[in-house]
Amino acid sequence: MQLMRWDDLRCLLAVERAGTLKGAARLLHVDQTTVGRRLDALQVALGTRLVERDEGGCRLTAAGSRAASTAARMDEAALALDRDIGGLDAGVDGIVRVATAGGFVPVLAGALRELRERYPRLRLELNTGTALVNMVRRDADLAIRMTRENQPSLMAKRVGHVQWGEVDPIVRTTLGLR
Repeated sequence: MQLMRWDDLRCLLAVERAGTLKGAARLLHVDQTTVGRRLDALQVALGTRLVERDEGGCRLTAAGSRAASTAARMDEAALALDRDIGGLDAGVDGIVRVATAGGFVPVLAGALRELRERYPRLRLELNTGTALVNMVRRDADLAIRMTRENQPSLMAKRVGHVQWGEVDPIVRTTLGLR
């Protein structure tokens, strides 16, 4: 009996999810022939037929369904391991102070949650309000504001543009706006 390879099991999962070799290849960003070779290698390693191919696509056998179920649990465990352990030795820990207006919190909540999940030793302090913070004094490490980027003492990056409304044509002419 040959050794099983995780990449071969991933191909089986992709075939189960996509229903065809071509669809599985698309999910995995590989060639269709690669998926076919990996399935063949997995079937040899396990000594049993896992997939039946026909002109309509692929169908898992009973053994294939059991193998895919086990592979799905392995995939979930690998993702949990990466989420729970990944980055622990990367030195990502400490406090990051984020200052932003309260209205941005719903927009940032998902990204901040993902950051905490990825780096469990990282602590986030969220300062909501519109008052300016002194970043030199480390009142904040990151400030998300609606302002111009022309503050020489700060490193700023535009992440979006907000159109507030039309300017009156007379005001536009007076201010020299186009």
